Amino acid sequence: MNTNLQPTSEQTSFSRRMAAQVRLIEQYRWQQFFTTGHMPGRDEAAAEWISRFAADFPQSFSA
Repeated sequence: MNTNLQPTSEQTSFSRRMAAQVRLIEQYRWQQFFTTGHMPGRDEAAAEWISRFAADFPQSFSA
């Protein structure tokens, strides 16, 4: 457990990875809207994106 106020590199890496996935899910929502005319909700888009693309998203991510 990190008792310092500074995040560990592991925490920072995790946060960056999650932020990147959120951006990709939002892009996926808009792509679905422009492709199909249906704007999926955030939860729906997240579930679809995770089932289709999460396995290919790098485990170690640095942005």
